[in-house]
Order: sequence, then C-alpha cells, then structure tokens
Amino acid sequence: GGYVEAELYQLFTKEELDALSVEEIEKRVCDALYYDEFKWLDSHPEIRYKSKKMAEGLENVLTRCPKCGGRYTVKTKGNELFCTECDLKTTVDNRYAFPKDFTFKNFAEWYDWQLDRMRDEIAANESFALSSKVELRHASKDGKTLLDLAGEGVCTLDRNGLTYVGSE
Repeated sequence: GGYVEAELYQLFTKEELDALSVEEIEKRVCDALYYDEFKWLDSHPEIRYKSKKMAEGLENVLTRCPKCGGRYTVKTKGNELFCTECDLKTTVDNRYAFPKDFTFKNFAEWYDWQLDRMRDEIAANESFALSSKVELRHASKDGKTLLDLAGEGVCTLDRNGLTYVGSE
C-alpha cells in the first residue's frame, strides 16, 4: 500500500568528471540527493497518513519547546505534542502538519528552528563541548557483531575535534 516515486537521470558525463573539482562533484551529488518530504507532500495533496500515533517519537527530534525554550520538555501522546513546563500543546494531522495557528508549519521547520538556536549557542560559547561516557567495543571473535567490551571512557566533541579519554 506504499507509494514510491523515483527520478533517474545522468548526473555526470565522463568528460564532466574529468573537468570538475572534488568540491564541485560533491556539491552536485549532495544537491541531487537532497529531498524535502514536505515539499513533495505539498505537490501531492491526495496523500494522507493513517495513524492514531502520528506524533509519537517526535519528542526524540523536537527537543526544545518553542514557547518557553525548555529542553527535553516536549512530550508526545497519540497525535499530540505538549510541553511539561508550559502550556504549549499542538497536534499533528494526517499530512504531518501542525495547525495553521501554530508557530511552525511542520516538524521540519521546528527542527530547523532549534538547530539555529543551537548554532547560536555554540557560536556564542568558545568552550562549548558535547561530552558523554562511552563504552568501547570491538568485534566478537566471529567478526559479525560488536559485543565484546574493550574499555570505557569519555568521548568529547569540541572546537578542537573529537577526543576519547579512557582505557584502550
């Protein structure tokens, strides 16, 4: 019952590949792979999704409340999203859109908004870093899984790059 739409075209000729820089090739590939589900939905008004749990799971992506700014305060149930710190409440319809009077048209706009907020915070804070305790694992003896614990430590991403401090 799914709907699949694909477009096939030649991205480069041999002569173009020989003449283009790596950066130009990368840009053309990235541009060709870019996809906007909501733009596609706008061009297909007949498409509707069937679920009584359209919003569930969005709290894993929409982590900042657009009303109070709370982090990890957005929760979901069924087709509803709400904030546990303020009176924010909205729904997702059968086209994955928010009501017309809501701050954002869809969850992609909400996500982009919170990404812009995070970029602003990172730019304003020279010592910004993301850090987490991690387990270092390696392939099992059969080489098929990453099950064997090899060490533990802390992984940090900051302006200097990605570092791991710990055992092994």
